[in-house]
Amino acid sequence: MAIHGATGPDFGSFNVKLDGSEAGYSAYAAERTNSTQLWEATGLAAGPWHTLTVTNGNASFLLDHIVMVADVAASGKDSHTTIVEEDGATLKGAWSFNKYDTQLYRVPRTSG
Repeated sequence: MAIHGATGPDFGSFNVKLDGSEAGYSAYAAERTNSTQLWEATGLAAGPWHTLTVTNGNASFLLDHIVMVADVAASGKDSHTTIVEEDGATLKGAWSFNKYDTQLYRVPRTSG
C-alpha cells in the first residue's frame, strides 16, 4: 500500500495511521514535485480489511492517489476485485481551492 501526493515548499507534515499504528511524515521539499510516493507499507498481514487514516499536519497536503496491491497468486485461490468508491471517506474541515489545479473541489451537500 502506498500514498502518492505532491511535495514542495508549501507542504508540511502529515500523519499516517495503519491498523492502529501511527507515525509522522513530511511532504516538505525545496522543489515542487507531483505524484511522489510519500509513504509505503509492505508485508501486510492477510485479511479482509486494513484501516488507513491520513491526517494533515501543519501545512498544505495534496493527496494524489493511494495504491493497493494484493498478491493473490501466492494463495492459490480465485480472486475477485472490489472497488470501493470515495463516498466512504470522511473530511474534517472543508475542501478548498488547489492553487496547482484550475478546478475547485467541494464536498457534496446531502439533504436530511
